[in-house]
Amino acid sequence: MINKKVATWIVIGTAILFTLAVARAFAYGTTKARPNSLGVSEIYQNNLIYILALPLDGKVIEEQMTNIRLQPFGTPQLYDESLLLCGDVSDQFAGKKGVLVLAYERQAHRMYRDVGCHELRGVFEVKEYR
Repeated sequence: MINKKVATWIVIGTAILFTLAVARAFAYGTTKARPNSLGVSEIYQNNLIYILALPLDGKVIEEQMTNIRLQPFGTPQLYDESLLLCGDVSDQFAGKKGVLVLAYERQAHRMYRDVGCHELRGVFEVKEYR
């Protein structure tokens, strides 16, 4: 006859193994591609970053990179950020003033002195409505 302690440990071990097996089955189930009506693979993640900020300064530097100094919305006035963009993007800022929304790619495409530059996808002026 089996001792009660041994029987208890067998039941607990079996329950743990069953729980791990179920957890593993659910973990692998999340990597399956989501079906769509076209049958093509799609990206389900936004590849852009948006920043609402007041541009403070900007200049084109060597190798056709643009460095922009921004004061992001909701930060103290002495705080600013620098953003390195690939290419000369001054034409996208032409005629725009005040607070802007910049949309740029999340992934850096090239490097300049070990700093990644991002592709600018859009500059939008924030209008004030009263």
